[in-house]
Amino acid sequence: MYCQHCGAELQEGAKFCSNCGNSTAATNGEANKGEYTLETVSSQELNKHRPKSEMSSLKLAQKQKAKEGRGFLVFLIIASVVLVIAVLAIYFNQDDDTAVISSPEEQTTVAQTTQIQWHKIPAKEVFDVGGYIECEGVKIGYKGNNTFFIDNTTDTIYGIQCSVYGIKKDGTAEWIGTPSFTGVDKATYDKEKAENGWAIEKTTNIVRPHESLEMTLAIYDLGSDFPAWDIDGDGYYDISFTIRPQEDEDHWSFSSDDPQTDYYKLRAE
Repeated sequence: MYCQHCGAELQEGAKFCSNCGNSTAATNGEANKGEYTLETVSSQELNKHRPKSEMSSLKLAQKQKAKEGRGFLVFLIIASVVLVIAVLAIYFNQDDDTAVISSPEEQTTVAQTTQIQWHKIPAKEVFDVGGYIECEGVKIGYKGNNTFFIDNTTDTIYGIQCSVYGIKKDGTAEWIGTPSFTGVDKATYDKEKAENGWAIEKTTNIVRPHESLEMTLAIYDLGSDFPAWDIDGDGYYDISFTIRPQEDEDHWSFSSDDPQTDYYKLRAE
């Protein structure tokens, strides 16, 4: 008699095939006696009759499946952590309304629209983006595109002027001109708009105590009748700032004794 499942020869009276472990009930004509049909025999009972090679393959498959399950779980955990880190990085790197102008003596927080790595520059050096200088408690930082950020850390009202000079080989300087150097008085604009419902933006070069102002240097071509702003043709303007104390915001005053910065270079745009 042979097993109808695998074709192996069966021992007389065997209820299970010694080769495949399947019931011999159908082979012996006992399929309907019920006790040892495939539907009622437990998996533990069947496994006792499975060949060792088949049992090893079965256990290996079960282990592999469990390993794949753990691997997928680890992948989900790592993916979740990466996603959280990415979200936090985006949140904390958003541009905010402050930037820090750092100096060896102190750190001053100033209103600003973008984060800039500020660094103090020495006299006669180039104003690169983030470069700043300090005079009489007023910090002047460069944001690029001929735009400067003025931070008045004092109790004095200051008017700020920027002039262009020609630096001679012997080190002396000659005044070329004083171009427009102004910014929008946003504080007054916001106040008037709140009071009246509308307002007109006004430009100013006055920086109130403990306030800041973004100012743009506008250097226009004055034609051949005037000296070139970049008179030595090196591709840079030689500039200096004058810090003029004011008694109030409405009356402009100046003096030859007003503090003036050293000379610095600004790339000619």
